Amino acid sequence: VVNNLANIYFDYNSPIITNLAVTSIAAPNSCFTLSATTTAASCAGVSNGSITVTVNGGTAPFIYSITGVAPQSSPAFTALAVGTYAIAVTDANSCMVSVMATVDAAGGFTATGASTPASCAGVNNGSITVTPNGGTAPLTYSLDGGTPQAAGTFTGVAAGQHTVLVTDASGCAASVDVTVTAGSGFTAAASSTAASCGQSNGNITVTVSGGPAPYSYTLNSGSPQNSNVFNNVSSGSHILLVTDANGCTASLTVVVGETPITATITTTNSTCSGGGTIEVTGSNGTAPSLYSINGGAMQSSAIFDNLIAGSYVVLVQDANMCTYTETVTINVTPGTVTPTVSIIASSSTICEGEPVTFTATATNGGANPQYQWLVNGANAGTNAATLTINPTSDADVSVVLTSNDACASPATATSNTVTVAVNPSQAPSITISGNTTVDQGASATITSSVVNEGTTPSYQWQDSTSTHTWTNIAGAINSTIDYTPQQTGDGIRAILTSTA
Repeated sequence: VVNNLANIYFDYNSPIITNLAVTSIAAPNSCFTLSATTTAASCAGVSNGSITVTVNGGTAPFIYSITGVAPQSSPAFTALAVGTYAIAVTDANSCMVSVMATVDAAGGFTATGASTPASCAGVNNGSITVTPNGGTAPLTYSLDGGTPQAAGTFTGVAAGQHTVLVTDASGCAASVDVTVTAGSGFTAAASSTAASCGQSNGNITVTVSGGPAPYSYTLNSGSPQNSNVFNNVSSGSHILLVTDANGCTASLTVVVGETPITATITTTNSTCSGGGTIEVTGSNGTAPSLYSINGGAMQSSAIFDNLIAGSYVVLVQDANMCTYTETVTINVTPGTVTPTVSIIASSSTICEGEPVTFTATATNGGANPQYQWLVNGANAGTNAATLTINPTSDADVSVVLTSNDACASPATATSNTVTVAVNPSQAPSITISGNTTVDQGASATITSSVVNEGTTPSYQWQDSTSTHTWTNIAGAINSTIDYTPQQTGDGIRAILTSTA
């Protein structure tokens, strides 16, 4: 205790306190002592613990205060949650003493769970049973946050992970995680018989293993049936669903094949002039059928006649658009036809290096004749009915034909020989002449003399003035020109374009 405070002086310019008279420093008086006893809460989260305070000494009456609670005259605090509290007690002399007390959790209770499996995934017939260990009756049970119930057993439960919350009368709770497994259900297999092409006469038979009867069978989302056999099924992929008495299902994809149509095809060989036949018999397709050979037009007749030797692709198509294809061969009876070939040239006389084209005309060459061209006795060109060359000297040209007509005898023929005369090339030239001396402002006539100009030559006159640059003279496109120079020293020339 500091007395005589009037004799204390503070010097704000110095940290030293002067003229301080201290009469006495006394220890505080001891008012009274406290002790506290606690009762644990039933469990964490439930506010039913208590604290009772005992005062030793002091002057009554006493006022008791605790954290979060209004002051009271009673030394007992109830309905307390788990935690540590500061209790303050004040007596009649306003002396106050405090004490700390902790409310613990009594531990609540526990619970265990057991389950029975659901028949299969997707069917809610599993069950869960929860057994509590401790707790204050009555207890309630809630599955996956649902409505609480008095019984600890839940039925009609789907396969999967579930949580059961058990709550006792004091508000304590225990959470139990329980897994409901899914049974394997049952298995199903299916067999099928093929449908005829274009018809719905196939069938499917289903065999089930496991699962409680009766079973129902559904094909392609249609109406369920009790029979495991489906008749009058078309070819293709089908979805089959089987359901047992528990509601478990098995889904199958079943493919029904298709039986193709068939036919019998007979041929008659041809002679060299034709006469072969193809006939289709014994088709099992749906009438009426249509027929074609080698991709040609369809016909209702099953007979093709007047055919030459060769390979043929026969197509049979029935009324359901089902098809049968077979390749057959018509052979040939040997005979005698004589192949011939002749050639002509596009020109018999040409200039050196000009192109000339030869064309061959074959008789009895067959569908794909072969040509071997000869120029001056040497092989030339490719296998074609025409040949184009650019000879630089006279050329003798012929061709050898090889016929692929089965009746050709002999198979080869040589054409006539065509001789092409080649004229040597001659370069075109032009010479100009005229009066080179004229009066100022007068014109001079300049003429040209040309060689190998061709039938329709063209001309372009140019002059060169003081710039010494050759420039086209407008309109000067004839073989002569009347030229008016501008000054002494002007030059003139002509450019010839030959068509020879």
